[in-house]
Amino acid sequence: MVSSHWLVIASVLWSPAGAGAREIVFPPIAAVVPQDSTGGLGDYPLDPGGEFAGLSTYANLPYVHCTSSGAVDGYDIAILGAPFDTATTARPGARFGPHGIRDGSRRIMAAFAWSAYTGRNTFDEWARIVDCGDAPLTFLDNTVALKQLERAHRAAAGRKAKATAKSD
Repeated sequence: MVSSHWLVIASVLWSPAGAGAREIVFPPIAAVVPQDSTGGLGDYPLDPGGEFAGLSTYANLPYVHCTSSGAVDGYDIAILGAPFDTATTARPGARFGPHGIRDGSRRIMAAFAWSAYTGRNTFDEWARIVDCGDAPLTFLDNTVALKQLERAHRAAAGRKAKATAKSD
């Protein structure tokens, strides 16, 4: 049985008179300042060449969708990831390998890839190197995934190269 004392306190707290005794005052809302067409950025351009923005590609190389059926600019060397780990037992995680390699190479940039020993920049010599992303592989069937990887490899390798002859 509930005592009458608790009923009186509960009715005071939940009654409109009890609610009016404790009034909440919200701070005034600041006026909204209209922004210009740049979204308030003014003269600060959005530089797509930032090394920590945009798609994560191997060594910040340009991304090319090599497995598409459309026209693609020529390239000589293509990086193609294979996120595949369904053939492992109790140790999944190999599917994150291509992503980890790309993240690990973010500090490498083609413009600064000079060798101190040879004085050459291998990224900017004769070949155009691109990152084709990952091959679209299923995780449901190993045989199908390997056939998909072979098909993606043929699509990437079957494109016409940009360089006509290798320079020494």
